[in-house]
Amino acid sequence: MTHPNTRLREAPSERFAGSERRIVLADAVATLRAEPRPTVQGHRQVTLLHGQTLRLVLFAFEAGGHLPIYEPPGPVTLQGVSGTLRVRTPLDSYVLDAGQLLLLDAGVSIDVDAVSEADMLLSISMYDEWGRRAPPDNASAQQLEDAVVHPHRARE
Repeated sequence: MTHPNTRLREAPSERFAGSERRIVLADAVATLRAEPRPTVQGHRQVTLLHGQTLRLVLFAFEAGGHLPIYEPPGPVTLQGVSGTLRVRTPLDSYVLDAGQLLLLDAGVSIDVDAVSEADMLLSISMYDEWGRRAPPDNASAQQLEDAVVHPHRARE
């Protein structure tokens, strides 16, 4: 267990407390980029919302950073906050700049590569288009949780 004084961020019980929260993305990115720990696959991330139905995760990429997401359980949105990202899907490749949004259906695997230093807001529904929640033992749901919510597990 981490000692409370060595924690980099607020405990999730505090960070996710309350029924309403206002987040200034520029401040959240600045805080994320200032964290002293090394990046994982060239990025840092912080979960802004960890709900039963939706995950909202902010990413701060170094140039060359990479994020794979394999078969997400529900629809995904990627919003470019700053910089330039390249997003590859099984069918196409996209350039995602600040202010642009990419919408993907459930199950569409993606690879995100930072062309430059870049920031991105990722949202993933934990339900598919038919309202079915990904089962807890679903390998892709667990991989998503590990890659997006617990990236340190990738090093273990």
